[in-house]
Amino acid sequence: LSRNLAESGHFPAIDIEASVSRVMPDIASDEHMQWARELRRMYSLYQQNRDLISVGAYQPGADPRIDKAIEKNPAILEFLQQGMDEQVDLERSLRELGLLLNKRG
Repeated sequence: LSRNLAESGHFPAIDIEASVSRVMPDIASDEHMQWARELRRMYSLYQQNRDLISVGAYQPGADPRIDKAIEKNPAILEFLQQGMDEQVDLERSLRELGLLLNKRG
């Protein structure tokens, strides 16, 4: 868990860049694993360029991957959070992840 995320009100305060699941490969489908990697890559790319983006030094169009990460960042942050009393089952989580990644419509 990340103290910085918790202090910013992000719940659950899981740092997906630092978190490694040893059981996920045993319980998740190949598609689920692929989508999780794609989400993590976009999140990480945004985080690596956050300073440039926030001060306006990043020029849109310079890197299509960063452009996509910027576009998807609000949805990614929303996807990674839930209310303290909110329960989300696997089916709903995968459906929302697929929509976020434009894999399912």
